[in-house]
Amino acid sequence: IPIRIVYTDQKLRTTYTHHVSASLQRQLTPNFVVEGSYIGKVGKKLVGHNFFNAAPFITSPVNGLPPSLQNVDERVPFSPGIIAPASRVLGNFFRSEYHSLQLRAERRMARSFSFSASYALSKNLTNQPENTTGLISNIPNPFDLESLWGPSFLDRRHVVAASWVWSP
Repeated sequence: IPIRIVYTDQKLRTTYTHHVSASLQRQLTPNFVVEGSYIGKVGKKLVGHNFFNAAPFITSPVNGLPPSLQNVDERVPFSPGIIAPASRVLGNFFRSEYHSLQLRAERRMARSFSFSASYALSKNLTNQPENTTGLISNIPNPFDLESLWGPSFLDRRHVVAASWVWSP
């Protein structure tokens, strides 16, 4: 049985993010305010696991048979039959982006009534699989992480919220 190895990349760096926000607020009447905001966040060098000894989809170099689960240990790039294809390395493989436009309108308490309404249009993208347990990712193609780039599990395109208070 091949040995499953898990190690940390010696060039592991600290994850970093860039956060940008801009907001414009305007008071239209003594008790009515509107606001528009942009919020953006970019995460670079996010930490996670990737399989370093994954078996490429090629014929077996030992017996020439087509790729299958039976010959996966023979097709790995490093030490076939000794190091398992499920061996992984902890490194800075992933990235993410978040962008949103947020709108808000508020009527302050006047004549026993106030309300607040908000709307957010946002987009959250990543190349890190979200069906993870801790940092152990289920990566469908460890050779091309950019093919995973798309909406995050946390992506919510449209969010609307409203509240009001009436005091008779």
